[in-house]
Amino acid sequence: MATQHPDNAAAPYWDAAGRPFIGAHQEILEAVTCFKDMGVSEYMWDWEGKHADAAVIDRLFSQHHEYFAKHQLGLDKFLTFRIPNIWQERGYNLLQAMTVLLSSEDFARDIGFHERPLFEVILPMTERASQLMDMQKLFEKLAHFKSEDFTASQKANSDYLEIIPSSKMLKGRWLWGDCSKSMWICTNSTSVISLTTFGAFWPVLIPRCHQGFWRPG
Repeated sequence: MATQHPDNAAAPYWDAAGRPFIGAHQEILEAVTCFKDMGVSEYMWDWEGKHADAAVIDRLFSQHHEYFAKHQLGLDKFLTFRIPNIWQERGYNLLQAMTVLLSSEDFARDIGFHERPLFEVILPMTERASQLMDMQKLFEKLAHFKSEDFTASQKANSDYLEIIPSSKMLKGRWLWGDCSKSMWICTNSTSVISLTTFGAFWPVLIPRCHQGFWRPG
């Protein structure tokens, strides 16, 4: 996965002016360059604490139609939103990001692309499995509201959202007490635990930290 604005050793090679700063108007080109030139399969689009271009799918498909007709988003290439954590920060961008997830599905269908180019998000600073469940419920409500009240004559939107929790270990030991009957105790302070859900209500821990052990609940 590539992210927006990595700490490069030099200005981006694709900027003719050689400017080190990448403005919002260049972010589409930055993403496409990662896909095309660097062979990146997944790109993170950041909505957390910054301005994000809500027309990202419209711009990608209209400005680079030929490329994405051959390398379809959601099938061959992946654009993953990092959404705001409403338990940790202002959630101004959350509703807009979720709306883009839904409208992009409509747009892709209308032009004959893969029906759902966006289906997965990253939730930063996740602390509890219940936060993933709450986020899923919010998306489900919004999807039903849109499909029933705004686009009733069209095919209903998908109402399930795949969520990748991101959690940095701020202390030496941390426990996901409400995740499952078995819990991964992480003893590596720099590690990240990734949690995913199978179905709607069964969270399963997938540890990425290499120092730790399983403890039955």
